Amino acid sequence: MVLVKIHNKRGDDVDYIKSYNVKGYPTFVLASKDGETLQRWWGYGKDGFLKEMKNGLSDPTTIAEKKERFATTPDAKTARALAKYHYTRGELKDSETYYLDEAKYDPENDYSYDLYDLYRRGFRKNMYTKDQMIAAADKSLASEYVDTGSKLRIYDQMGGDAIVMFPDDKDVLAYIRKGQAFANEVTDEKLQRYKDRIGISYALYIDKDIPKAVELKKNTFKEGWQDNAQNLNSFAWWCFEHKINLEESEKMAERGVKLAEAGSQKANIMDTLAEIVNLQGDPLRASEIINEAVKENPDSEYLQKQQVRFRELSDPKAQSKTN
Repeated sequence: MVLVKIHNKRGDDVDYIKSYNVKGYPTFVLASKDGETLQRWWGYGKDGFLKEMKNGLSDPTTIAEKKERFATTPDAKTARALAKYHYTRGELKDSETYYLDEAKYDPENDYSYDLYDLYRRGFRKNMYTKDQMIAAADKSLASEYVDTGSKLRIYDQMGGDAIVMFPDDKDVLAYIRKGQAFANEVTDEKLQRYKDRIGISYALYIDKDIPKAVELKKNTFKEGWQDNAQNLNSFAWWCFEHKINLEESEKMAERGVKLAEAGSQKANIMDTLAEIVNLQGDPLRASEIINEAVKENPDSEYLQKQQVRFRELSDPKAQSKTN
């Protein structure tokens, strides 16, 4: 086995990444000498990496061969490999089918967390309903197979991500309350970051104490974070998503742009800055900022769509022509 690191910013590597339809980082692909995918997964953590690598090496058949075998002699292990393959390619409906098959052929485990994560991501892409996401979250939280860390992540995501879309939703607010109570019982220091994020959501949406929430958010970063472009962007984007602290977040984003590497990193922070500026009522400046972002990363389809969007927001005539 040969380990190869593919960088998402280098010219030749970018083409290679596109050929494998990579949707997120880090993505790991165990491939044959001919470049055919044998196993595919994503995520951080040594233990997870070793587990997936072991599974892949124990069945060094291609994805096409796995599908052909599964059609005649289905089993849970193959279903899981195929589910992860499609999931990391953004093919969520295909992934869902194989995850459900996995649960069917391994009734000793409900695999509810995998399905919850799939429905959550799919909901953000309008592929699944809010009720499906909530039902999957509740099943995972009640499952004996889902560990404490995963349950904290669910409370964090449902209270931190979903609340952005449904700020006054009683069902979503309930996850923040229950999550805070659950987090108070967790003593594992390795899970502190999830406890911190749940605490921030509680301060913001239950206590409705914006200054406290902002201070708690700042405390999640390491010392010197305001000299790091990515950290500045993370903080500014959080403020934008929750529509709070916009003046300071604008300054943070502007500093992030100055500190960022040229190319995609600078373009991403410019996108954050444009969103904040637009939210404060200046779509013309937002359009100018996003135009500069496109110059930094001209191959980004997302930024090109943002360019059209902000142009229409800043110029009603442009919108009428588009319509």
